[in-house]
Amino acid sequence: MSATLLLEAHRGLNEALRQLALGCGVKKTLYNLIELAENIMPQIRVSILSYDPVEQTLNTLAAPNLPEEYNQAIDGVRVGPTVGSCGKAAFYKESVFTENVEQDPNWQTFLPLAQMARVQACWSVPILSSRGNLLGTFAFYHDQPKAASEYDTEFMTLVSSVASVAIEKDEIERELYYAATHDALTGVANRHQFCCQLDNLLAAAKRHQTPLALYYIDINNFKKLNDNFGHSFGDKVLIKVATALKSLCRDMDVVGRLGGDEFVLMCPLKHKSDADTIHTRLLFALQQNLQIEQIDVVASIGRALWFSDNPLPAEQLIADADQAMYRNKLNFK
Repeated sequence: MSATLLLEAHRGLNEALRQLALGCGVKKTLYNLIELAENIMPQIRVSILSYDPVEQTLNTLAAPNLPEEYNQAIDGVRVGPTVGSCGKAAFYKESVFTENVEQDPNWQTFLPLAQMARVQACWSVPILSSRGNLLGTFAFYHDQPKAASEYDTEFMTLVSSVASVAIEKDEIERELYYAATHDALTGVANRHQFCCQLDNLLAAAKRHQTPLALYYIDINNFKKLNDNFGHSFGDKVLIKVATALKSLCRDMDVVGRLGGDEFVLMCPLKHKSDADTIHTRLLFALQQNLQIEQIDVVASIGRALWFSDNPLPAEQLIADADQAMYRNKLNFK
């Protein structure tokens, strides 16, 4: 790379940052960075791998011009000091410039794959967050042995920095969205999010003329549990109930916490009779099989049904389920 091309790269990266600030998504930004790099250096192919800190693996995020077979083979590769160029760069959080993969011990197990993909050299730089946490790797692949120049190194560092901004911005936005839509203690939908999803499911039920069941759950004697055993125990109760509800959920069901010890569960149905099956499972989970620190915990459950002959608005559906729960709570006492 020449100084002139590096200047062109700076302009392209400034534009990428501008677009990112205007709301360009992470996926589009990363593909724009790949396009920029491959236009400036037509002899390279670029890959961006994301890092999974739980599994300690690298996963293919974007690599449009590498063979799909190659992308699939390296997807999920473990990070390690002897794992190719990207695995090593991720492990040490330092750039790794492999001039000739056939002469690098780290590439020996990957040579058949490299030959298939016509990879002779690989330069990889880690993508690090503002706090120095590993986010992934950014790599250039060459079909001929190639040493990196000072300009090449600077360009890759700059591109990985912009990729870092895009990925970290996306992660922060996801975290903020999750915090705005979920209950902090239990991880289920908060009141606002639950009501939004209830509206969506009711609209779908109207379109398809299919029933929907809403269950209202309230923990019996919750205040007494808090007073007798402390608020930390009360938190454990709330988490346990939320976990039990989530374990009963199908993919289309939604659990929410309206506040205090009040939970709601909405379930799209194929047949109205399906509501009885779900109700039975809830009774078993929340009235017969819930114990925390050898203390029995019981919840009261009420339900309301939406169907085409009884098209209740969302507020009325919740209110009816609440009233049914209250009647059951009185009977339980």
